[in-house]
Amino acid sequence: MRRVLQRYFSPAAAVSLQPIIAGHANRLLDAMQAGPNPTDLMSAYAFPLALHMACEVMAVPVEQRRKIIPDIHVQMDLTQQSAIIGASTQRMMEFADEVLESKRAQGATLDDPIGALICANDVGDITAEELRGTVMYLFLTSAEPVTGPTAVAVYTLLRHPDILRARPPDNDTPNDFWEQAVREILRLHHNSATSLPRVATEDVEIAGVTIHKGDSVITPWIAASCDPQQFKTPEKFRLGRGRGEHCEVTFGTGPHFCLGANIARMHLTTALQTLWSRLPELTLAVKHEDIAWEPPDFLFTRPVELPVSW
Repeated sequence: MRRVLQRYFSPAAAVSLQPIIAGHANRLLDAMQAGPNPTDLMSAYAFPLALHMACEVMAVPVEQRRKIIPDIHVQMDLTQQSAIIGASTQRMMEFADEVLESKRAQGATLDDPIGALICANDVGDITAEELRGTVMYLFLTSAEPVTGPTAVAVYTLLRHPDILRARPPDNDTPNDFWEQAVREILRLHHNSATSLPRVATEDVEIAGVTIHKGDSVITPWIAASCDPQQFKTPEKFRLGRGRGEHCEVTFGTGPHFCLGANIARMHLTTALQTLWSRLPELTLAVKHEDIAWEPPDFLFTRPVELPVSW
């Protein structure tokens, strides 16, 4: 599956996508500046920018993808009953079928990941079940994972004005500053406090602890990215950490390393750089302690709303 999809999520693919995402960011900021001040950055910028990015990657119309947003939110709610999740999954699979039918009618090509998956299915490299499931999963994971970090990054940077004041001018290799900021945001906050539960299928010992068959285990990603044995003052938001303090646990590792990591980093870097180049006086419009956050049983860490002014 990765051999089919890798080229569409490579570093080169992220570089080619960057000016397109910057264009969407500028258009959203045009609308934001023309609207009310203060405004909610989540609904005006973070949500729609992630939506446009996902649609560019998948080569589907924005309005087509909007139809599954409620079901995506159901999938991210860890408290939902299995029957509700099952019904939501079925609707998303039907949506995948709709997209596949549309792509086939247009003549599937290797220009985008869905077309490549269709071609791989046509020659027998992947099954029809793998085709449908992968397309559904790509829609599920393409926008939501970068929505939260965009808002969390803005929130965190506005809580650290000293770091913002120290950033170089926009014409002085600014990318390095924003790339460091993105790396540290993803380390400090991760994107979710914990992973989904896993159940041991056999007894296994890890670091002197026996996990018995049938035990349910939750791995706290945020604990790994704040491990004091790996990071100096891990509780602090600090740019310029040493090479040994770079943490890739945010995107997983090995065969499960996140396929979209390159595009996610590019998206966040572009979103932040464009935002501050346009709105250098950006500030929180409410006290930070008054900002409402999604409950802990929502998969991703993010504010419900992020009121800002400029």
